Amino acid sequence: MPPTIKDLTPTTPGIARRGFCAFTDEKVPNDCAAGQSGRWSLNASASASLDSAEVACMQLCGTCSRCRFASFSAMHKDCSWFAGCAAWPDKLLDTVPGFATVRRRIPGFATAAHSRRAGLGDNGRLRTLVVLVGSLRGGEPAWQSLARNVLEPNRADLALSLGYFASQGQPAPASSSLLQRAKFVWWTVEVEDWGVYFDALGNSTAWRQVVADVRRANGGSIGFAGHCGLGGSHVDGVRVPGTAGINFALRWRAAARFEALGLAEQYDRLVVTRTDHYYACRLDLDLIEADAAAPQLGRGRHLEGTEPNTTLHERLPQQGRYLEEKDTSSDRETLSPSTDEEANAALRRVYVPEGEDWYGINDRFIMCRGALMLSACLAMIEPIITHTAEHKAALSYSGEGYNRYLLSHFHAELHRFPRNHFLIGQPLGARVAGDRNSPLAEVTSAFSHAPSETPDEVFGLHVKYAAEYRLTLRTCFHNRDVSAFSVRRVRQ
Repeated sequence: MPPTIKDLTPTTPGIARRGFCAFTDEKVPNDCAAGQSGRWSLNASASASLDSAEVACMQLCGTCSRCRFASFSAMHKDCSWFAGCAAWPDKLLDTVPGFATVRRRIPGFATAAHSRRAGLGDNGRLRTLVVLVGSLRGGEPAWQSLARNVLEPNRADLALSLGYFASQGQPAPASSSLLQRAKFVWWTVEVEDWGVYFDALGNSTAWRQVVADVRRANGGSIGFAGHCGLGGSHVDGVRVPGTAGINFALRWRAAARFEALGLAEQYDRLVVTRTDHYYACRLDLDLIEADAAAPQLGRGRHLEGTEPNTTLHERLPQQGRYLEEKDTSSDRETLSPSTDEEANAALRRVYVPEGEDWYGINDRFIMCRGALMLSACLAMIEPIITHTAEHKAALSYSGEGYNRYLLSHFHAELHRFPRNHFLIGQPLGARVAGDRNSPLAEVTSAFSHAPSETPDEVFGLHVKYAAEYRLTLRTCFHNRDVSAFSVRRVRQ
């Protein structure tokens, strides 16, 4: 029997599968400039085990610009490389025992044009999954903007982690273009005490006692004006105000499905956000990553004409980097990193838009790669629930405060990018009396920031937060003076 193949560590750019891509001819010399495949022989040290063969083979693959897949064997002292692998991942050959194959993860600024030239097809492109968490808010204007400016330009798949009321049942697919478009739909029953899902996460209710102790020590309150990152759960029989805990619970529920379905092997990049964002212009995820990587690579041709100490959002309105409709594949090829060091660095980064931090880090949009897809993007709340006492000092933070605290806990490298989206909602007058549980219902309180009373003058939408709306205009309209645009708040 061949050695057992175990998953690589989170800092390693791939996950091995049993089998090999194709046969290679040792008599044909390696051609890393234009070839389709080749091979190297492994020495005794490299072939001591399957793990050592894997490490050595991936190092050799990193020296070959055409290598995108590597099949390796300690038993046969062989490392074969391939520019493409039609058998990946489920139809790898097993006629010769002892082989495993890994797909080389290159921080993916590879474009379709680059992939075609390399003969890679879609395999050369980052596979992206966008997960929307919450309820069906925002309506078709928001959902169509997501498809037009995020999903389609980035060739991303869509997953939904949504709450629904058991008394009403799950909304019919025909009720929303999101439900019709989604590749995965994960439903969670809405409950009065969302802490029951945290109980399931930690297989214990011990977290409740620690939070209750903090609440009593604070005079019967926890967080700012009673709001904290566990909002929506019950402590001492009292519901913690706010909805941040509901968001964390739905993300954790999505994490369980993500892990059970093995989606970490199917996707290279994960975006977690809400259903009620309106995306005013195209968001190019590859270029967001490229802007983070370029300073480390000593490149940055796309930033010509800007001062080195200028912040990204101050540069962007002049350049329009995320918004151009023209083909920018040549720019992205120049920025494409090729070293394992940069590959690993890309897996440590998370990306969050500017603005709306509320004394923490904005928690409405986050993009992750590698192991952080599960830990930082989806199951972020897990340390708070499973080791509550160790994180006691953070329990009173807001949802945004939890985001900042936990990103630091996961040693994630945070990068901000210019905002191209803002929250929209339904005006109070448009709601049907008694229909608070409808999919588009808004929860109003002193902290919920009800939508604007009248539509904005640019898009005709009811804006929730004037600050993020203006940031979006500044990004999407390039340096235009947006200070005159007004958003009238609902009188409460």
